[in-house]
Amino acid sequence: MSFQSPLAPRSTARVMFLVMAALNVAGSLCMDLAGPDVVGRVLSQSTKPFLMPLLALCLYVETRGRPEAGADGFRPQSLYLALLFGWVGDVLLMLPDRLASRLPLGAFAWGTGAFFLGHLCYIHVFLRGLTAAEVLRPSRLMYALPLLVYGYVLFLALDGFLGPMALPVAVYTGALLANGFAAYSRWSAHRALPASWCLLGALLFMQSDSILAVNQFIFVQGQSRPMPLANFAIMVTYLLGQFLLVHGSVLEAYGGTPATAAPQPLLAGSAASRS
Repeated sequence: MSFQSPLAPRSTARVMFLVMAALNVAGSLCMDLAGPDVVGRVLSQSTKPFLMPLLALCLYVETRGRPEAGADGFRPQSLYLALLFGWVGDVLLMLPDRLASRLPLGAFAWGTGAFFLGHLCYIHVFLRGLTAAEVLRPSRLMYALPLLVYGYVLFLALDGFLGPMALPVAVYTGALLANGFAAYSRWSAHRALPASWCLLGALLFMQSDSILAVNQFIFVQGQSRPMPLANFAIMVTYLLGQFLLVHGSVLEAYGGTPATAAPQPLLAGSAASRS
């Protein structure tokens, strides 16, 4: 006899992701409030490697049975790649110092590189179907100025603490701002609610990376102490940002197009195997 999940696959995947995200955020908050708390650290680090795979599962159940290409040639492969690079970055940034120091340039540099590639994937998703003339329209470029000012001020604040990481951080900041502008271009061209979720997700991702950089360079390296509530703020904005980027992209691409595949439970067992 087969086991049937009481929830639809889409709801089950979201619940799994949200529970794991809540546990991770709770662990991060414990680390911030209790210092080097064993329970908080174990809870945070044991859940972190599962976050992006579970979000990829959400993406799978959202897109299976849909047409191969949604609006404007959307394909979910770019989102899968973005989540893969996010997972690599997550794992690299949680490596203990004894392992991180063995990597050339350190784990932080490689983790930043992984997130950089993830931003390029999101930029590809947002700019699909848009011409260069549409993206670079003067009225649209004008709204890129706040992003440029934000990036410039952030880099100036970090510059005295970066050392040899100055150039990589500058390049990464450019990709971060480009992702935000690409999401804005998508929203400006379509004015759809899901596109606004993508824009909000990109801005939250930008805030997460900004807090991470300030904590890493100004506080940890510059003052030998962590920024207050840094872990909690980083993970809340990061997870919400990633979720909105993925979920908004799928809704914006497919709209109300129904999936053609019949829904299947996520957990199913064969009657023959249990007999």
